[in-house]
Amino acid sequence: MKKAVIAISILLFLFIAGCSQQQAASSPLKLNLGQEVTVVIKDFKFNPAAITVKPGTTIVWENQDKASHTVKLPNWESEELFQGSTTKKTLTDPGTYNYVCGIHPSMKGTIIVE
Repeated sequence: MKKAVIAISILLFLFIAGCSQQQAASSPLKLNLGQEVTVVIKDFKFNPAAITVKPGTTIVWENQDKASHTVKLPNWESEELFQGSTTKKTLTDPGTYNYVCGIHPSMKGTIIVE
């Protein structure tokens, strides 16, 4: 009888521990680091051309053009992006950031961090 109680206690403990781990794994992790927003480069345009984000947001640029491009912000320029490649930049300071393609300066975009 005593062995049965111990075995049931152990099984109950393992069941509860497993449920707690499963719940923790399915709960979103809140780090307040911002989110990711993707800007697609296609047809020699940034799409969307203008975005508004919160501080700490990471902007991902994805080149879907056959031509290579760069992303040129004040004080920062990405490496050359070939078709299928991406680059990222996290913006933490509020403000308006106008950017262009360093290779094709007629391509323009705007990021507003507020």
